[in-house]
Parts: sequence; structure tokens; C-alpha cells
Amino acid sequence: MRWLTKIVFFLLIGCCNLSRYSHCETLTKQDDTIPIVLHLRSEKDLDVATKLLSYPKKTLLAHGINVYIDRVIFREEGELDIVGTPEMERSTLDEDEKIHIFFIDSLYGDDGEQLYGLHVNFSNRCKSYILIPDETTLSTIAHEIGHEFGLIHTEDRSNIMRSGERASDATFTKEQANIIREGMLSKRKSCY
Repeated sequence: MRWLTKIVFFLLIGCCNLSRYSHCETLTKQDDTIPIVLHLRSEKDLDVATKLLSYPKKTLLAHGINVYIDRVIFREEGELDIVGTPEMERSTLDEDEKIHIFFIDSLYGDDGEQLYGLHVNFSNRCKSYILIPDETTLSTIAHEIGHEFGLIHTEDRSNIMRSGERASDATFTKEQANIIREGMLSKRKSCY
């Protein structure tokens, strides 16, 4: 079953060597690509990552933007301690144009409310990450990627940028895709 998961992940996301602690090789790098670095707790997270990343890949590809996996990192015991804390900014998290997605157990706001995802941008903008807890929705990663590149919340239930419950087929508008492209270009310019 583990190999079947890796094959499905390979076909849906891209050509990657998913062996423990290895890095994925990118087949192509274009201007309209969003590189993702997955930080997983274990190989069990590959199932979840496969399912959750297929949604932003599909919805952004409809606008000519490709989401691809640049690397898959399996975190070691103890590395979870700094996720979501100020120490993370000072950690070895790469300063690059990539979006680092950490799969975690749970996520709560300051008010104790359960969150389904969180995007964090540090002061220099080249260091950012997304936290995805076990309990999340299919469109959450796409929503958080939208925040990464400058999108704000909307009330439209059919839009990925709605905060809270969204339609099962929520999408980005053409205008939002253009804002994402502008944000991608801006981030690349500031990180290199």
C-alpha cells in the first residue's frame, strides 16, 4: 500500500524521489510555477498531501499556474517543537521563493478557535510557511497559497478565498490568478 501511495503521489504532483530525507527534482521551472516544500511527520502524511495538493494544482492550473513539489522532507522527532513559534523564523527554514507546508496535529487561534490552516509570512517575505492540521478542508492549501501572494478574504461562497465554509467546487477568479502571478513575480524579485 505504501508504494501505491507513492505512485499516486508521483502521478498527481510531479516526478519526485520520495525516499526518506531525499529531495525531489523538478522537471521544469517556468515563470508561472509555485514551488512547494512539504514537511511531513511520516510517510502516512503522503496520503493526505496527495489529496490536499491535488486541489490547488487543479484550480491554479486552470489559470495557467503550475503547483509543483520541489522537495519532500520527513521531519525528525523534536523538529515539531518549533513549528508555529517565533523560533521558527530563526530556524534553518530556507529563505527562498518556495512555500513550505508543514503538516501538524492541530491548530488553534489566539481565541481558542480551531483553525483549518494558517499562512505565516516573516518580515523578510522570503521565509514563509503554511500550517495544515489533521482536520482541514480540501481547499485550504489553495486558500493559504492565495494569502501568500496577496489575496484577501471574500464573502463569495464559490470562491477559494472565502473564510470559513466554501463550496466544494470553489475556484479562483481570473483577477485573483493575475494577483497571484504578480505576487509570485514580486516574491521572486525580492528573494533573489
